[in-house]
Amino acid sequence: TWGRPRNDIAILYREDGQLSLALDQVLLALDMDPRGAVTHYNYGVILDLSGRHNEARAQYQLVIELDANLPEPHYNLACSYARTGDLHTALPHLNRAIRLQELFRDESKEDPDFDAIRDEPEFIALLKAPPP
Repeated sequence: TWGRPRNDIAILYREDGQLSLALDQVLLALDMDPRGAVTHYNYGVILDLSGRHNEARAQYQLVIELDANLPEPHYNLACSYARTGDLHTALPHLNRAIRLQELFRDESKEDPDFDAIRDEPEFIALLKAPPP
């Protein structure tokens, strides 16, 4: 009845590139714990890696509803929107991720997901802003 071990197995499969097996395990974990924010986050990552980006975005939004203090879903949403060049949707999520976890400022400087918006003045300004 505890979904955490299934989610952990899903992460191991995901990191090994076995996305089908990861998906099976994360869905079992969600059946056991349908409100588990970390499990929904992992599900979103698996969906993203599977090319199911709109479904992944929906999972990340759900994670934010379940636990507004997790920075990772904000960062992943920022990455997702930045890849499509949607600066104005990406930046608020990146800003929130950085406010929750400062290390995302440095990570975003090198993350290729931000290449489409890297030269935008608003993106540059956000990365240069002093920590909160």
